[in-house]
Amino acid sequence: MTVRGAALPQACRLAVGPLQIPACIDRAELVQVAPDQSLQVLDEHAWQQPLRLQILQTIDQVLARAPGLLEVALQDVQLPVEIQRLEAHGFQHVMLDAVWFLRKGGRDLAARRFSVTEPLEEASVDELARAHGRAVQALAEDIAAGLPHHL
Repeated sequence: MTVRGAALPQACRLAVGPLQIPACIDRAELVQVAPDQSLQVLDEHAWQQPLRLQILQTIDQVLARAPGLLEVALQDVQLPVEIQRLEAHGFQHVMLDAVWFLRKGGRDLAARRFSVTEPLEEASVDELARAHGRAVQALAEDIAAGLPHHL
């Protein structure tokens, strides 16, 4: 995925990815951490589209709207993102831990850790999915806010 702004020359781009996510959550169904700390697959509740794609699209959309990114040169800059944890703890909260990098020419220009806990407003699968979305949105906003400082 690339982020392009109308004010940027066609050659200027920020490539979002690659994205790494834990294999245990890289599946069609939602996954929760059970009280005994085991993973519980919610077999009857699937993501609307692959989780990996949803995360990349959210980051891409936030960066496309981010003020300040259109004014910086983004020539062949990569933005690898490593989701280290994306866990739903019952119907209480979703935790997301990630590291994102700004890379150009194979060299890391910056690395930043991100962590958020999103409480669920109600005990439902729909709210569980929304809390995942809010956590990923917060990550994308953190990336958008941090990029201009490193370019």
